[in-house]
Amino acid sequence: MITSLLLIFSVAFIIELSIFFYGLRKSEKTATVTDFEPKVSIIVAARNEEAKISNCLASLSKIDYPTEKLEIIIVNDQSTDKTEMIIKDLVGKDLRFKLVNAQAGKGHLIGKANALSQAIDISKGEIILFTDADCDVPSSWVKSTVPYFTKEVGIVGGFTILKADSMFAGLQSLDWVFLYSVASATATIGFPLTAVGNNLAIRRTAYDAVGGYNKIPFSVTEDYMLTRKIIEKTGLKMVFPLNKKTVI
Repeated sequence: MITSLLLIFSVAFIIELSIFFYGLRKSEKTATVTDFEPKVSIIVAARNEEAKISNCLASLSKIDYPTEKLEIIIVNDQSTDKTEMIIKDLVGKDLRFKLVNAQAGKGHLIGKANALSQAIDISKGEIILFTDADCDVPSSWVKSTVPYFTKEVGIVGGFTILKADSMFAGLQSLDWVFLYSVASATATIGFPLTAVGNNLAIRRTAYDAVGGYNKIPFSVTEDYMLTRKIIEKTGLKMVFPLNKKTVI
């Protein structure tokens, strides 16, 4: 009996592993479109991020994308530290940046989803990209993410790697790589499991189609809830390409 169970588990594991590597390998060849250069909005919510926001803003300022087609909205989510002051000092002269001071949320629209919602409401991009205030983005991030928005795609996920300055952080980083790899593989074969808001892009029309965060119940995983609603209601696909040029 035990031998039979071990055999079944072994076969199942091999099948799962094969599907995983197939999906991950296929994700490297995710379809793209050429000559697609829409207006893009990058949105970052920041709450008490005085220690890390400077690095994030510095990396965003180096984004390689036409200036007239790019806006970067930084939402100060009711910070009680020097976050707002730092943002003003660093981006005041760069016309691509906009600072928004989030108002208190109401009803279910609270927390990070509230801050993001207020930024999206004033944004103008056809494609909206999200990252976090403690992240550094590559200059190629936008230009390399946008082409994945073929007509049937509404959501593009991307990898994020933790910086490792200790053995424990190194193990966490490896764990993240594995989890993102699973997400990439499953999305590629048509079974998207999740998306993470520190490296996420969506179509505005897809966001509007689900009513935005105003129509989504409160969740601490607001990014996951948004992507699930878009997939369920619009029928648009989510892709999660393995591309080193979009890694944050």
